[in-house]
Amino acid sequence: MIAAQVEYMGFKSVDATREYRLRVRQGENVMHEFTIVIENAAFVAKLLQYQEGPELCFYKLQRAIAAVDAMADRLYVTEADFAEYRASHPPKTVRRRAKPQPPPAV
Repeated sequence: MIAAQVEYMGFKSVDATREYRLRVRQGENVMHEFTIVIENAAFVAKLLQYQEGPELCFYKLQRAIAAVDAMADRLYVTEADFAEYRASHPPKTVRRRAKPQPPPAV
């Protein structure tokens, strides 16, 4: 069995959504393009950061292919997808440097 390769083709903003395009290649000639749609409201509500969009789409596509739901060319990210993504990608804790201590008074 030949492993599939997923290629990120970019996104475009359309009305109230962002549409991400991904191309799946299997072997030399077998290609299929998918559009994954995320509502802009998800970004505004801080459910997702803009830079996380492509990764969430890749995650959604992987799960759809595994569930054999990927026959549709257009997939929509749901609340359940956000919840699953968040559970598997917890936010990184921000490490703050300690403030330098002033030299002791002489």
